[in-house]
Amino acid sequence: MLEDVLNAIQASNAFQETIVVSLDKTVIAAATKHGSKTLLQTGPGLNTGIQQATSRAIGTGATTTANILADIPLIQPQDFDEILRIGSDSPRVILSPSFDGGTNIMLRSPPDIIDHSYGRWSFTRHLRYAQKKQIPVYAVSNARSSFDVDTVDDLRNILHLDPSGGTKTGAQVREFQSLLVISRNA
Repeated sequence: MLEDVLNAIQASNAFQETIVVSLDKTVIAAATKHGSKTLLQTGPGLNTGIQQATSRAIGTGATTTANILADIPLIQPQDFDEILRIGSDSPRVILSPSFDGGTNIMLRSPPDIIDHSYGRWSFTRHLRYAQKKQIPVYAVSNARSSFDVDTVDDLRNILHLDPSGGTKTGAQVREFQSLLVISRNA
């Protein structure tokens, strides 16, 4: 899934820099091979990783950041291009909700304009944070940016949503499915 997301980010040319933050050194190594900058997370939880990446981006002079979760394998370059075209004036917050009420993408300009609070129903929290501060906030949702993989059923849905296996995730799920069929027949 990470490779699908990184491929879409690179193909969009929407971002000057990509930083992958993770506790997992295997993920860090894969992101490095892909050409992304990396940050080894020092504490547990998604919110900790987002905070570390945001602090690093601010420290390098970034005026806008986009938190993009790695479990949205159907995302396409044009989705990122669309997000960046919306409300190009700063300050602003742009959110892409997941189908289950989370936040799959959050663009913040400036990067610390609102707090982040990922977890159950985070889309609503992020929306309220922006509204309380009277910051322009936009929601962008489509079948690609709102579909994330949290369960085995989500992986099964990849087979229907990516019937040609055009994503690395779809190809991997098909390979796992083939191995399952072979093992059942053995």
